Amino acid sequence: MSWKRTRTTSAGKVRHTGYYRDPSGATRSAGTFTRVKDALAAADEQDTLIAKGTWIDPDVPVVVLDQPTLRWYVENKWWRNRHLELNTRATYDQMLRLYLLPRFGDELLINIVRSDVQSWLTDLKAQHGLKPYYVAQCYKLLQTILAAKNGASAVRDGYLDHNPCAGVDLDTIPRRQVTILTPVQSDTVIAAMDPWFRPIPLLVSDTGLRWGEILGLQPRDITFPPEPDASGREHQDHVSTLTVRRVITEPGKKITGTSSPFAVKDYPKTAHPRTLGLGEHVVTLLQELIEARGIGQEGFLFLSQDGHHISRSVYNKAWHAALTTVGLTGIRPYDLRASNISWMHAGGADLPTIMARAGHVRIDTTRRYSAALPDSDQRAQAALRAARQRYEPH
Repeated sequence: MSWKRTRTTSAGKVRHTGYYRDPSGATRSAGTFTRVKDALAAADEQDTLIAKGTWIDPDVPVVVLDQPTLRWYVENKWWRNRHLELNTRATYDQMLRLYLLPRFGDELLINIVRSDVQSWLTDLKAQHGLKPYYVAQCYKLLQTILAAKNGASAVRDGYLDHNPCAGVDLDTIPRRQVTILTPVQSDTVIAAMDPWFRPIPLLVSDTGLRWGEILGLQPRDITFPPEPDASGREHQDHVSTLTVRRVITEPGKKITGTSSPFAVKDYPKTAHPRTLGLGEHVVTLLQELIEARGIGQEGFLFLSQDGHHISRSVYNKAWHAALTTVGLTGIRPYDLRASNISWMHAGGADLPTIMARAGHVRIDTTRRYSAALPDSDQRAQAALRAARQRYEPH
């Protein structure tokens, strides 16, 4: 609470001093003014700063930090104090090396202004040919370094008092399109795959697992049917399941700090395990795979023939070879996961169930695939005709 005191000088002039209490309860002067409202406004301003937690004791000398360059700050402060997933760290490392440090690395942090950031983004598109999505990712990284609200940033560490990225214009990012295969197209491509890799798309087409989730699977993650009882009867009520518990990532040797470019992450994208029911044909596929390749309970289901984790680039090469064999183009391995989600929706599964199986955090992500099958519009028109016929006079 602020207040004022009034006094008259020896020259007969009236002066008003505003007062407030600092965080310790001591009385402080906010300055002397000729008008009452100015004295109270100055004291109120100090009260506001105290309430926000940004009040600075005027009796304590202000320490001015030496102004570093962006490169020094990133290498000596930011990298050390940001807790990042290894794949995220690998992505950031690439963007820093290729785009951020060549432009801003030798700039003092205080010299980076909004117009510099805007022109840099324009150059990323015009000179480097980056698409709007990747331009936006570079921008987000620079803003995270300079002014992230959580974790280490130049603003939070006291090197800047504002965000130089605020108010920058970004291009609209087109939504990434997916290609939805029909079940027949999927089966055709899978049949053309290299036999060693073929179990992977077979499993994806039935479970929709992500690439890293597939690589992280172990026999202990699967509940197989129990053996028939003494009378030879099978357990009809048993439901075989697969639980996603871990993910294999490929951030590269520089990021892992080992001789392997791969790393095991002990939780999936949603940060907690999820369990999916399996059809009989998938159970049979997995049983045969484990037996044929002699995989122990803690071994990984899908490895290269020399016993290492499978690189995404190696698998992509096998996938595109299969596409060429069957005369198809423009279909990514990820599209098989998207197709699985769309098939479930077309088959009548409700969105929350699909969302849970797919491991989506937001239901809007699941909705993206709800009308993606090639014949979805024809099915919608047929439903509309059926509704109209129901109410036509007979």
